[in-house]
Amino acid sequence: MDAFEPRVRERVAEWVYGTETDSFPSVVGGLLRGQGLSLAVAESATGGQLASLITEAPGASDYFTAGYVVYFTPRKSARVSPTVLDEHGTIAQVTTQALASAARERAAADVAVGDEQAWLDRIIAEGKTGGPSVHRGRRAGRQTCYETRYSTTRTEYKRRGALEALYHLWRSFVSSSAEEWRATTLKKALERAPERDDLFETTSHIPLQPAYTSEDLRDWDERERLAYPGEYPYTRGTQATMYRGRLWTMRQYAGYASAEDRTPPIVICSNAARPACQ
Repeated sequence: MDAFEPRVRERVAEWVYGTETDSFPSVVGGLLRGQGLSLAVAESATGGQLASLITEAPGASDYFTAGYVVYFTPRKSARVSPTVLDEHGTIAQVTTQALASAARERAAADVAVGDEQAWLDRIIAEGKTGGPSVHRGRRAGRQTCYETRYSTTRTEYKRRGALEALYHLWRSFVSSSAEEWRATTLKKALERAPERDDLFETTSHIPLQPAYTSEDLRDWDERERLAYPGEYPYTRGTQATMYRGRLWTMRQYAGYASAEDRTPPIVICSNAARPACQ
């Protein structure tokens, strides 16, 4: 196991938060404590379970400032501008952002997490405003929104929502910079499959970079909007090099019968489509 574990950890490093003795709330708490950051949460959908999860960690009072459970709409208006509620309602990203902002300001916290809605979870992680950068070069005042749909029971939804909110807070600490992405994820991909050409360019002969980041676009943070190719949440593809390493392929699976039973209809469909492709 001692020889096997490092190989496994290398492949799933982005999902590993600790070892057998590490609890997830304690790991996140350690990151907050280590950077001297305080945390507040504003909950609606999770009904207090996020605050409960955070305080499972010993010494959570070092960084956890306050938790607010805002469920009834009139009470929510005490934290969120009535104008926002009138224009967007309680089920809206703007409302959840306002809820997280209000929690951070009311608790004088550096970071706030808010969640919203009964069956559609919007999780907001907000950093410090008007102060120094927070988390790995995070820009002051940055907000990140995640939307998740669950098809489950109300009890399970609240539990999963709290865990996911904590997970996204953890990801905000460990997400890589563009330099780290090139030195790790991209480097490993190129070692497995080098790029097909030395130069990739548009039809107008404009060179194309492997990925565009905040280094190329002003006032744009890829960690907030897209992340990196080959990294969670894979909004820019599952492979770091994508078509630059391998051409696009299309895979199809048809039917649940044996190969012998499925081949004839596939051949018939292929033959019928061939004239249209010529």
